[in-house]
Amino acid sequence: MRTAITILFLLSVYATRLCAQQGNSDPALIDKLLQNAKTLIFKKGEEPKDLDSSITLLVKAEEQAKLSGDRNQLGAAHLLHSQALRELKQSQSGKPFADSALAIFTKTHAVNKIAHAYIEIAQYYNAFDAKELPQKIVYYENAREYFLLSRDTLNAADAYKVIGELYGMKYDYASAISQLHKALELGQPFKGFDLQGTYDLLGDHYTSNGNSLEGIRYGLLAVKTAEVQQDSSQLGTLYNRLGTTYLGLDQFEKADEYFQKSLAIAIHNSDTVSIYILATNIGINYVLMNRGRETLDLINKITKTYPRPPNSMINRLYMSSYILVNQPDSATRYYNLLSKALTELSPTDPTRRALEGPIIKYLIATDQLSKAYQHLSSYYEMRKTSPSAIADRQYHLWSFIVDSMSGQLASAVRHFQQYKIISDSLYNSQKNNLVEQLKIEYETGKKDMELQSRQANIQLLTQQSQSQQKIISQERLIRNMIIFISIALLLLLIIAYNRYRLKQRSNLQLESQQQEINRKNQTLQRLVGEKEWLMKEIHHRVKNNLQTVIGLLNAQIAHLQHKDMKETLRSSQNRITAMSLIHQKLYQTEGSAETYMPAYIYELVDHLREVYGVKGKIGFDLDLDKATLNVALAVPVGLIINEAVTNAIKYAFPGSRTGVIEIRFKDNIETYMLSVSDNGCGMPYGNETTHTNTLGFQLMAGLAREIGTELEVVASPGHGTSISLQFSPNPEMLNIKEYAGENSDR
Repeated sequence: MRTAITILFLLSVYATRLCAQQGNSDPALIDKLLQNAKTLIFKKGEEPKDLDSSITLLVKAEEQAKLSGDRNQLGAAHLLHSQALRELKQSQSGKPFADSALAIFTKTHAVNKIAHAYIEIAQYYNAFDAKELPQKIVYYENAREYFLLSRDTLNAADAYKVIGELYGMKYDYASAISQLHKALELGQPFKGFDLQGTYDLLGDHYTSNGNSLEGIRYGLLAVKTAEVQQDSSQLGTLYNRLGTTYLGLDQFEKADEYFQKSLAIAIHNSDTVSIYILATNIGINYVLMNRGRETLDLINKITKTYPRPPNSMINRLYMSSYILVNQPDSATRYYNLLSKALTELSPTDPTRRALEGPIIKYLIATDQLSKAYQHLSSYYEMRKTSPSAIADRQYHLWSFIVDSMSGQLASAVRHFQQYKIISDSLYNSQKNNLVEQLKIEYETGKKDMELQSRQANIQLLTQQSQSQQKIISQERLIRNMIIFISIALLLLLIIAYNRYRLKQRSNLQLESQQQEINRKNQTLQRLVGEKEWLMKEIHHRVKNNLQTVIGLLNAQIAHLQHKDMKETLRSSQNRITAMSLIHQKLYQTEGSAETYMPAYIYELVDHLREVYGVKGKIGFDLDLDKATLNVALAVPVGLIINEAVTNAIKYAFPGSRTGVIEIRFKDNIETYMLSVSDNGCGMPYGNETTHTNTLGFQLMAGLAREIGTELEVVASPGHGTSISLQFSPNPEMLNIKEYAGENSDR
């Protein structure tokens, strides 16, 4: 199991690192990390290293959840992080994660998860601390409301049960009983509900609230449910609780019966702590039955068989037993130990009552009445923090005895009257009959359920017999099928061998054909290589020829005197340069017949900026998507950019005027968009129509039509000019042959 968990942890970490390297986050991976961390946190007998491993996984999950932006997964990771740190006893570090989870789930309106966050926060409050207990109840009540809101009935029932238990620890038994009944109402239909545990709490709270009959009824229901379900994990506790209830009603024989059952379970499980608790309860029962010698034998046997350091509960039994067997000197030693232990307890510690009672009985037995009065006063004060009808009855009985021994008869009579009133309210002959009736109902119900269980077992055995008959029939069928299949396989082997021989002959023919195909493929690969070399050589020569033309034009420009002629030739030279750059790019690109447009446009703009010497005067703002065009598209687009930029340089910024030329080339997947705009003086004429009749604009319009689109010109005097077009990247829309024929003489 440990090896499997280690492998699970390593695989989770590896998958997380792989996801991080890819720069994304997978929700399924985050769920896997959370599940693996949860397995480590809640596995039985987890160790600190398991919790540390779970925290490592949760940190990875939190990082991935932040990358994906999934707030609910981040909240779930924080909630588990809190649980892991709490298990490691790092409450100060853990609670902020629980608070963060609650804040996240509140923002995402994850109602059910808000409830779980409240449950987790409640775990940071100590139920045994009177100051923290009310806040713990508040958080559980908030969780319950959100469970109800999200229609999570089973968890709502569990919350009611815990709230009832917490109210019992607060000694508010009425509220506790109310909450537990609501838990029963909601939880009974569900198989996963702790029915016997709820019955047990109801029995304990009814008994503590003075209603012993209901206490016994629910105690018996708890035991019966656990016995039918064979829930050994709770049965020992339920037997002990029911025995305690009978003990409070002075039904010592029944109390001993259930204590002995619980002790047998504890011994079977080698649960030393429970063995000592039950031995103490049995010993108290024996003391109340005046069986001092049996009490001593029991305690001596337990302490010898299961040695442990002495504790106050064992000491009180020794003291009470020695009093019963008339050995006060031996009892004094344990009285001194108990008195010392009592001074070390706080006034509100609930274990004080368990020590005060035996000490009072010792002081009465040894005629130390003044000390007895002091302890009676302390015993009475405890009822303010932990009220109990049974404890009140015992107080008045001891007060009656002490007052009688000290001669305070009036006070003794009052205490005896109170003792009788409380005793009658707790137990009388009618209640005795009802208790017996409850016992009979319990035994009858238990036998009915056992009978139902036996009938279910008979049905199960019948079904198993029928299943075995079916299995035998299936085995016969399988045996016959095996024989048939064996014969069929033999025939198939004969056919397969024949096919194998035929396939060998076919393979020889295929090998000969494959050799011919390989020879032809090699020839084709050589031809493809030669074609690529020829295309590269063509582009190289075209580029060289265009460079030669550019050189001739340079020489012609140098000998011309007329400025307009020079400008005309320079424009032609720039157009040729635009085409030359495309062929240069194709020549320089290995194994590609397309031009990478951003690099091409940057180089073309640099050329025009250098030719016209506008550095420092005119700036260029280029916004270019990464895209490639074949030569049939790249040449017209390059010429359009050349014409548009040349016109902007020449006419948009007269004199010393400065400005910016913007070039946008965007890949819109289905179309490309090209725009060239400036913030210059606009068109020099009164309207756009006149200016667009020039050679440059006609050339751009013609090139636009060749690539299947129309040129759009927007001009605003004083605010610049914008030229834009959109065209399809699909080569099927272009007549490439026509383009090559028409433009070969340009």
